[in-house]
Amino acid sequence: MVDNRNDRDVHGHSSLSSAPEEKKTNWLPLLLGALLLLGLLFLLLRGCDDEEAVVTPTETVTPVETATTDPVATTAAVAPVAYSRDTFDRTLTGTDPLPVTYGLDRVTFASGSSDLSAEAQEEIAGLAEALSGRQTARVSLRGFADPSGDAAANQRLSEERVAAVRQALIDGGVAATQIETAAAGETGMAATQENRRVEITLLSR
Repeated sequence: MVDNRNDRDVHGHSSLSSAPEEKKTNWLPLLLGALLLLGLLFLLLRGCDDEEAVVTPTETVTPVETATTDPVATTAAVAPVAYSRDTFDRTLTGTDPLPVTYGLDRVTFASGSSDLSAEAQEEIAGLAEALSGRQTARVSLRGFADPSGDAAANQRLSEERVAAVRQALIDGGVAATQIETAAAGETGMAATQENRRVEITLLSR
C-alpha cells in the first residue's frame, strides 16, 4: 500500500516545488528621485536665466523733462531796476530781452499792513494804464515782508500785499489772466519800508 503522505514533509508542508512568486516593484522611490532631479534641473536653468538677465545690458529711456514757468523762480533770478512810467513804457513797446523786474518805490507798506497808500495807488494806476492797452502783455507780481515778527505771519502778509496790488491792477483794467503772483515772505535784515514791498516783472509783451 502506497503511502500518499510522502508528498509532504514532516512539518506538513508540501515538498512539491512551486512556481516562484513575482517580486512587486516599488515605484515610489523612483518617482521621488525623478521629481527631485527635475526640481534641481529647473533651479539650475532658472539660475542661468537670472544671471543672463543681470549680464545682458538693457536700454534705458530717459524721460523728457517738461519746462514749467515758476513765477517765484522767474522773478527771483532777475535783479530789479528802478521803476518809472517812461522806462516801463519803453520796455513794454521795445525789443529788449525779457523778463525785466521793476522795484516799485512807492508801492510799500506800513508794518503789519497790506493797505495801499495813496502814492502806491497812483503808481499802480500808471501800470494798469500801460498794461490794459496791451492785452498780450503778462506780468508777475512778487510780495515781500520785513524780517520782524513771526515768519509764518510774514508769509501771509506778503501774500496779502501782492493780492492787494493784483486787485488794484484788475480794477484799473488789466485782465486777471495777464497777472501771475508769488509771495516771497521775509526779506532783508531790517524792518524797513523797502523790505515791505511788491515788485513787478514784465514777462511778455
